[in-house]
Formats: sequence, structure tokens, C-alpha cells
Amino acid sequence: MDLVGQLFGSVESPRLIRDFCAARSPGTASENARLYDEWRSRHLELLEAVAIQVAHAEVRLTQQNPPVEAKSFDQIRSNMAAQLDASMKERSPEWIVQFCRTYPRFMEKKDEEARTSIQQLLSTVEQADKELASRSKPNTSLERTRER
Repeated sequence: MDLVGQLFGSVESPRLIRDFCAARSPGTASENARLYDEWRSRHLELLEAVAIQVAHAEVRLTQQNPPVEAKSFDQIRSNMAAQLDASMKERSPEWIVQFCRTYPRFMEKKDEEARTSIQQLLSTVEQADKELASRSKPNTSLERTRER
């Protein structure tokens, strides 16, 4: 589940920071929204593949009856947003504006990650998902015969 969490955080952070900046530095909102939309368009296939893995993990997460703070990826997303807000609480408004103005550079890094590390992490998660799925499949009659 940790790898899926890393994958989820990697693709959610651009949206979380975009939303944070829209609320705390409105002057950067339209440019950051445009950059985010373009990033999503460029990496739509990757993001759809990540969404499939998150959905599979969501099913396993629900079955595991995890602690209250991690019952769903929606809650994980909310926790990530709250952590971002808390980490910025002591920052000055000027500092936050400067931070939000670095969003274009951040998105350039996210483009590179989408082509490299996020893709690699997704491949690892997909392989683990296949292994987990094969372990949870019910035995076929041939497999049951072999077990006897």
C-alpha cells in the first residue's frame, strides 16, 4: 500500500498545490490552473493508469479495515491538503506568493517525473497488483484437484 500511496501523492501534489495557491495567492491562480490543465492533458494516459491502481488499492484498503485516518484515498487526499496547509501556516503572505510563483518550475519537474520516476513506480505497482490479484483468485477445479 505504501507504493500506491507514493504514486498517489506524486500525481495529486500538482492539484493540491494548485488549489492551495488559488486560495492563498489568487494572483497566481489562472496561470497555475492553465499549467495544471496542460500537464493533465499531456499525461492523461499515465494518470488514468494511476487511477486504476488507486481504485484497486482502495478495494484492498477497505478490506483491511485500516486506521481511521486512512480509510479511503479521498481521506488521504484530504490529509495531504491539511498537511500542506499546516506546513504553510507560519509562512508570511509574501513568502506564500513567492512559493506559488514557483509553480511553473514545479510543473516542469512533474513533467520529468511523469516520464521517469512516476512511470517506474507505476510499473512496480502494476506488477504488485497482478501478484496480489493472482493470490486472491479462487482456485480453479484443476488447482483444487492438484491440492488433493
